[in-house]
Amino acid sequence: LSKVMKVTEGDSKVITTELLSAYDDTAKPQELVFTITRPPSQGHLAMITGKNVSIKSFTQLDLATQKVIYTHTSKADIGEDLFYFQIRNAVNVTKDGSFKVQITSIDKELPTLAVNVPLTVVQGDQAVLTGQNLLVTDPDTPVSNLTYIITGPPQHGALMREGLRISDMFT
Repeated sequence: LSKVMKVTEGDSKVITTELLSAYDDTAKPQELVFTITRPPSQGHLAMITGKNVSIKSFTQLDLATQKVIYTHTSKADIGEDLFYFQIRNAVNVTKDGSFKVQITSIDKELPTLAVNVPLTVVQGDQAVLTGQNLLVTDPDTPVSNLTYIITGPPQHGALMREGLRISDMFT
């Protein structure tokens, strides 16, 4: 059994037998060994007693007693992680598998006004508003999700996008 586990960015979560489990009629839970063949790239696996020490293997008994945790450690805004493993039983029969982790990002940083330079326009003319005049930055939010909300319209002109007046917001 291998189901997707959901983890919030920067958090740790126990991998339970409802999410990852192996069964073999001939083996006891401590004899079913999961050996990590490719570790996760956005975090690490550890025992709950040593959260900062990565492990290379664990047993079905470790899963049943809720000792194995995944900790998300990456600063990258990647919504998924994956690790590969090989399960071995007491008589060295092996099976390959993988385990997927879905990472829910959190907005930890507030947007910051980085540039606010007046736009100079000749009377009766038009000018393009660019990042040279107005720029907001936010390290944990994609640029396409940054929105400027217009709280008051221009007093001596209009904001336009593709020939249409903008009165509420723009990105």
